[in-house]
Amino acid sequence: MDLHTPRWHVLTVKKGCEKKVSRSLQALGFEVLLPIRKVYRMWSDRRKRIDDPLFKGYAFVYVSEARRSEVFRAEKHMAFLRYQGKACVLRESEAELLRQWSEGIDAGETDTYAQLRPGAAVEILEGPFSGYQGLVRAIDSDTRLRLELLFTGSLTLVTVQQQRVKVL
Repeated sequence: MDLHTPRWHVLTVKKGCEKKVSRSLQALGFEVLLPIRKVYRMWSDRRKRIDDPLFKGYAFVYVSEARRSEVFRAEKHMAFLRYQGKACVLRESEAELLRQWSEGIDAGETDTYAQLRPGAAVEILEGPFSGYQGLVRAIDSDTRLRLELLFTGSLTLVTVQQQRVKVL
């Protein structure tokens, strides 16, 4: 493995600091992916649409092994994710998917689909998760599905509009 070839590394980040870490790394000249979703949050006096990190506690940075230590100049609240003593690195296909997700996932509302039930196998037809298959874990507010997908070797829960899936 070449120490000077950059690859996409997974960073663990203090929850709530994902955007701050991303901005700091970009200011240092690193390419960073921070997939977001647009969600509505309720306060006592208003409802606001915000950008929320898709993977809480994670960010993705494009860096070579030789420059990995420079990443820590950005923030204190992060570390490289490791598995069996080795840094976790994304495949290029996973990085491309994250690029699409970094443009934002709209968590809007859609029509209800009565045939969908928890435990049903579905395929996502459109959007950034297009082509992925998953299991319905819950139905939120009669318009969105909470799905369990296999992503980067681990199970990930995502919320998808019901009109964007078909039952398998």
